[in-house]
Amino acid sequence: MMAVTSYKCKSAIIGRMHKRSKKTTERLDTLLAFVNLCDKSNPIRNNVMPFKFLEFEVQDVKIKGLDVDFMIDGSDIVLDNLSSLSLEVEDDVLVISGEQA
Repeated sequence: MMAVTSYKCKSAIIGRMHKRSKKTTERLDTLLAFVNLCDKSNPIRNNVMPFKFLEFEVQDVKIKGLDVDFMIDGSDIVLDNLSSLSLEVEDDVLVISGEQA
C-alpha cells in the first residue's frame, strides 16, 4: 500500500497508456494508468498543458466521491473544478478522491 498523496490542482486528466512498462510484460494483469494534473479548469477544451505527469502500474482505477466527465474524442476522464486531489494505490488499485468546488 502506498501512502495517500495529495495535490493542489484545478483539474486532472485520467487515462490508460497504450504502452506497457517493462514490469508489466511480466504481469499481464496490470497496465499503466496516467493522471495528469492541471492548474486550470477544462484543460482539454482550453488546451492547457498539465504541470504534473504521474504514472501508475495498476489493475484498476476507482474514483470516489467526485463528478466525472468522459471525453469521448480522446477516451480520457476529466475531473474538473478541483481544489485538491488525493491518490493512493491499494492492492494494485489506484484510488482517486478529492474535493471539488
